Amino acid sequence: MVLGASEIQKYIKDGVKARFGKDGKQIYPTDLKECRYVFSFIGADGTDKCEYFYPLISNIPDDFEIEGVSVDMSLDKVFQKFHGAVLKKECRNTGEAIEIQPQEENMFVIKPKIVYIGVTQEVVNMPLNLVAKPIPRVTCFSSGLTIDRGLVNPNFYGPLKFGIYNKSQYPILIERGFRIITVTFEHIVGSSNAYVGFHQEGNKISTNGNFAPPR
Repeated sequence: MVLGASEIQKYIKDGVKARFGKDGKQIYPTDLKECRYVFSFIGADGTDKCEYFYPLISNIPDDFEIEGVSVDMSLDKVFQKFHGAVLKKECRNTGEAIEIQPQEENMFVIKPKIVYIGVTQEVVNMPLNLVAKPIPRVTCFSSGLTIDRGLVNPNFYGPLKFGIYNKSQYPILIERGFRIITVTFEHIVGSSNAYVGFHQEGNKISTNGNFAPPR
């Protein structure tokens, strides 16, 4: 079931229980200011315990809005891909990615036939009962841009990354802060497995020419 605007706003305001480690326990926040609130209680073993609740979406820009049932997210950083990739069953090498800087008027230049990786300004904190589906905004593909992104799994936290490819024969200029993808959130039926993989926190753009495990 897709979350409506009121539910999304509720999860942003009240927070969600998120950020679990491989041991299944919540990770202690590096900064408690990131939390909406902390719930303290006495556990069954008699010890003090805490649960941490984070906004579903944080680092929100001033022009943030929910259109229908989807949340628009804005472009913050762009990386250009270099070299080929090697994708094996037991490991992968996704080449190198170098951050490019915006030019005049804070515009990123997206050249034709080159693969880029975009990163959102907004940060998501996915609870165990939600999955997110990002898709490109209509403006992007009507301008000749292909935007690719997979599902955002339960327990992922960090900014979202997505592929950018200019299919046209002309450069395309994108201003930093442009709302480039739109995201819906859906409830999961049954239990889920928490994501704890390579891309957690959203701070890894590529394997930088090295081989890494597939997850």
